[in-house]
Amino acid sequence: MKKKKISPEIVENIIDVLGKTKDLKRSGWKKCKVSRPESDADHSFGMGILIMLYAPDNLNKRRCLELALIHDLAEIHSNDFISGKVTKEIKSRLEKKGMRQISQEIKNHEFYELFKEFEAQQTAEAKFVRAIDKLETVLTAKYYDNNNRSKFPQPLTPEFAQNAVKALNEIDSQDIDILREILKLL
Repeated sequence: MKKKKISPEIVENIIDVLGKTKDLKRSGWKKCKVSRPESDADHSFGMGILIMLYAPDNLNKRRCLELALIHDLAEIHSNDFISGKVTKEIKSRLEKKGMRQISQEIKNHEFYELFKEFEAQQTAEAKFVRAIDKLETVLTAKYYDNNNRSKFPQPLTPEFAQNAVKALNEIDSQDIDILREILKLL
């Protein structure tokens, strides 16, 4: 196993990346007037738990966890955009730039490669993680509804569930059937 190079600068950059991910509140929840909205780090943690529970045996669970951990990491430099506020092309360009910057700061090119895999949606693992991304958001909406954490005029769960069903229907994979079943229970 190749020994990784480490320096005080890299350690400081890692501290900065981790801290900013914990500080970055998800903009969709702020828009919905949620008190104490989750951070990107909270969201990725929730995805990790769901992957541990529901990743099918035919998928590489470690790869799924890696993809979940980095899928929103670039947002510390690019911002967490609400759907429809910027074009997909602009969002993609800004996030790629952000992930390249992070990969350089922490001297780990694998993060950028994982990000590209997630964005390309060509592997079964990337598709499954995209579905988990949508499901975790619905479960969080349900949590906020159950605990009266939103000052939004209507419950959050139906709208987020509708968006998740639409997104899951666009994913051609039997690996996410269990996730569709979970949505039906909400």
